[in-house]
Amino acid sequence: MIRTLVLWPGPTPMDSASACRDYSSRMIRHGIAWSREGTIPDQDPAVMTFCREAAPALHASSAGRVSPWKVPAEFGTLWGEVLTLELDGPQPAAVATLARLAQDHELVLFDLPAHRLLTTSDITTTFGEPMIPAAATRSFFDLVLQCGQRWECVEELRVIGSELVNCTQAVDPFWVTPIQEELEVFEQVLDLLGCYDLEDLRARLEELIHATADDDAWR
Repeated sequence: MIRTLVLWPGPTPMDSASACRDYSSRMIRHGIAWSREGTIPDQDPAVMTFCREAAPALHASSAGRVSPWKVPAEFGTLWGEVLTLELDGPQPAAVATLARLAQDHELVLFDLPAHRLLTTSDITTTFGEPMIPAAATRSFFDLVLQCGQRWECVEELRVIGSELVNCTQAVDPFWVTPIQEELEVFEQVLDLLGCYDLEDLRARLEELIHATADDDAWR
């Protein structure tokens, strides 16, 4: 089980749906910028400070504590002001530490699979050690019906990517494709193939797929 957390500078959203919209919008916009200009945004100083404080507190220590990171040699992925962290398992004690540091640096902490905001008020000491237990992972279909903010961001920002709408997963900016840019590419293909429009191109592609399938069947 991989527990994916994301952090970014506040203010704290009103609820999980608002957090989903804030996170999704930020990351998709970064993806649009990457697609158009090939630029990765400058790393946010406040989040960098958080990284410097959190890394030594959570990596393997002399006491033998195992690093909670999916890849122990790495801390996370930072795009501008948004930090994505992948934990190897629920890691309730590590998440409690992250919540405290996030509060100190006025950062939002959002658990993507559980789709919930995490704060220091979620810390419990029931078992003697400060921790934030992992909540059940929300299903994709459940979130489409009850949240839908990622889907709305995809439509509002006019980007392509069916893999983007699952808001239990982190947004990969490299997979964000603005619709206008994609249309311009296909218009160039239309000219090269002598097609009239996209429907004509679709028909040509279907003929090619069937012809290829028939050719494979004869081999």
